[in-house]
Amino acid sequence: MKKYKEGILNNLIDAYERSALYKGTSLNERKISFKFTVKNIKDYFDEDDYLKKEEIEQSAKELENLELIQIIWGKGYEDHLIKRIDLNINSINEAYKLLKRKPKKNSEDDCINLLKEYVEEGFPLGEFSKAMINKLKEKASIKKYLDIENIEECKDILKALKNVISQEEEIFKRNFSIRVFSDSKRFEAIEGKILRILKDFSFDETLTLEEFNILSNPSYIYFKGNARLKLKDKVLDIADLKFGIGISSQDLKEIKEIEINTPKIITIENLTTFNTFNEEDFVCIYLGGFHNKARRELLKKIQEDNRGKEFYHFGDIDCGGFKILKHLREKTSINFIAYNMDLETLINGRNYCKELTQNDKNMLQEMLKEEAFKEFYDIFYYMLKENIKLEQEHL
Repeated sequence: MKKYKEGILNNLIDAYERSALYKGTSLNERKISFKFTVKNIKDYFDEDDYLKKEEIEQSAKELENLELIQIIWGKGYEDHLIKRIDLNINSINEAYKLLKRKPKKNSEDDCINLLKEYVEEGFPLGEFSKAMINKLKEKASIKKYLDIENIEECKDILKALKNVISQEEEIFKRNFSIRVFSDSKRFEAIEGKILRILKDFSFDETLTLEEFNILSNPSYIYFKGNARLKLKDKVLDIADLKFGIGISSQDLKEIKEIEINTPKIITIENLTTFNTFNEEDFVCIYLGGFHNKARRELLKKIQEDNRGKEFYHFGDIDCGGFKILKHLREKTSINFIAYNMDLETLINGRNYCKELTQNDKNMLQEMLKEEAFKEFYDIFYYMLKENIKLEQEHL
């Protein structure tokens, strides 16, 4: 036997919690109704089983006797059919009690109290918490980030965010999950929402967990060119290795000194480009596609060990490429020079360009407002005008 009584009442409360009446923005006394249509309640119109209709009507009458709803019957030849059911707002608390359902207001209050514990945390967790509190007070939905009906998940997301932001050393994702939750798979279950929060509140769609030192798998940094890596007891001379050498990020701490025997050092965004790059006056470094603390410390060490060398960065001529360059400059305090990321290169590679996405266009417009990108404004304007971007592999 179906629970028609609970189904009808839950539908009405769902509608109430979505309504302007609940949010306090309604300018009139609009009713909260559940219309009886084939789409909404198919069993009521099942001509092959009239008992369903009787059971539904009996359930509705019981709710009406409890003064939780009002039945609106049809007129004329349809006076034997229920047309809709209106919720009695004055008895809303009794409706919650009958369903043993937690009022949305209580869930909102619980979530607000939880978020208040994080408002003083560092960027972007503190800003996120304040923004969510404001939304909840306005009765707006925050389901994109937090499910207020699942307070335990909310606790885990906020706890994970705090630990992600403060993660100083590289760690594998499952080890991170064990450390934070004593469960190797818990972090993976909420990873999507955590990354969405980090991207939206850092205003950076290119952000990855690797930026916060959380890795899915071992990652490698590749070196190529006339350089020597001095370890505690050994020296690795990579000058004679045509295609360079890869070192696990876990072993970076074993490098005591990096000797560069060329006037220039270049970081390259794409592994294919790293493999084909063969300019002799450069030592070439592929950082693995992202630049977290370990990699930035490596670059600062290279600069410290090799004063007077010029640093270059070779990336895509797109939003991500320029953002990575900006990020490198800001996080290392090294004045990286853009390599093959100019207007002439873009024009010469016109036949290999791709069209901009709408997200690309929006991001370029925002980047045109940033002083840090001023030297690239002419490229951005051209990209927008011609609707193009260029990836490294075609350069």
